[in-house]
Amino acid sequence: SLERKEGAERRAARQARMAALRALLEREAVSAKSQWRKVHAALGEAAEMIALDKVDRLSVFEEYIGSLEEKEEQAKQAEREAARRADRKKRDAFRALLRRRYDEGLIPLAARWRDVAAELEAAEEHGLAAGQPGSTPQELFDDFMEQARETYSGHRRLLRGVSGAPPVTAATTADEFAAAIASAADAGSEVASLPRASLAAYVAELKEKAREEAAEMERSIRKQQRSAIEAFQGALRGLMGATLTSATTWQEVAAVVSGKAFASALAEPLQRQAFSELHAEVKAAEDKEAAAATGAAAGGGEKEAGGEEGGERKRHKKRERRRDEGSDDDDERRKRKKEKRDRRRREKEAGEASESG
Repeated sequence: SLERKEGAERRAARQARMAALRALLEREAVSAKSQWRKVHAALGEAAEMIALDKVDRLSVFEEYIGSLEEKEEQAKQAEREAARRADRKKRDAFRALLRRRYDEGLIPLAARWRDVAAELEAAEEHGLAAGQPGSTPQELFDDFMEQARETYSGHRRLLRGVSGAPPVTAATTADEFAAAIASAADAGSEVASLPRASLAAYVAELKEKAREEAAEMERSIRKQQRSAIEAFQGALRGLMGATLTSATTWQEVAAVVSGKAFASALAEPLQRQAFSELHAEVKAAEDKEAAAATGAAAGGGEKEAGGEEGGERKRHKKRERRRDEGSDDDDERRKRKKEKRDRRRREKEAGEASESG
C-alpha cells in the first residue's frame, strides 16, 4: 500500500542520513577515545549532523565508537596472541637446546641447575627464554629433567631385564655399552633403540654403584686392620710390661714377638705401624709423668719458702703483741705512781692542817 511504501522510503532516507553521518565521523578521524560533547561542538553545523535529530546523532556516534573499540580489542588480542606464540617459540628453542645437550651426554641425568647454569647461560637460547614472561630457564630445566628421569626409569627396567648385558667397569663408556647391549642375545629392538642419554645414565649409575661398593669394602678392610693393630698393641703391652719404654726399638720388639701367634695375624708393615703408635703413646705418658714430677718439686720449694715467710710473719706479730702488752704495763705503772703521789700529797696536807689547829 501507499502507506507502507512511504514508511519504507522514510526508513531508507533515515538510514542514508545516518550512514552519511558515520562517513563524516570516519573522514574526521574520530577515535574511540573521542567524547560526544567535543565531537558535537566541532561538527554540529555540518549538513550530516543537521539532517538527523539528536537521538539519531547520538545513536550513530555510539555505534561508531563501539565498532572502533571492538576493532582495537581485536588488534590487541592479535598482538597478544602473536607475542604468546613468539614467547612459546623461545621456550621451545631452549627446550630443544636442553634435549640436544642431554642426548649428547653434556647434561647428566643427576645434574642440577647449579651444575649446568654457567654453560647454559652462555647460549643464545637461554637469553631469549630469560626475556619472556613465561617459565624461567631454570623452571624449564627442572621440568625437562623431571620428565627425563621418568623416561629413564622405564628404560632402566628394560636394561635390567637384559640377561646378556655386558659388565660395566670404571673405564666403560656409553658408546661401548651401547654397542655391547645391541649385540646381546636377548636384547630386543626396543632395547637396541634406546637413546644414548639413557644408556649413558645407566652406565653412570652402575659405575657409581661400583664405586660405593669399593668404598664400603675399603672401609671394612680399614676397620679390620684397625682391630688387628689394636689387638697387636694390647698383646705387646701384656707381653713386655714395664720393659716397654720410649727407649724400646722396633728390633727389640720384633725379637720379642717373633713366632707369636698374635704377631702372625698382622703383616710386618702393620706391625711396625702398631709399634710406632704404641711407642708414641708410651713416650707421651713418660713426658707427662716427668712434667708432673717437675711441677711437684717446684711446688714443694715454694711451699717451704712460703713456710719460712709465714714463720717470720708470726714472729713479727708476736713482737708487736709484746710491745703492745709492754706499753699497757707502763701505763699501768705510771697510773699507780701518780695515785701514790696524790695520796701522799693529801696525807701531807692533812697533817699540816692538824698541826696548825
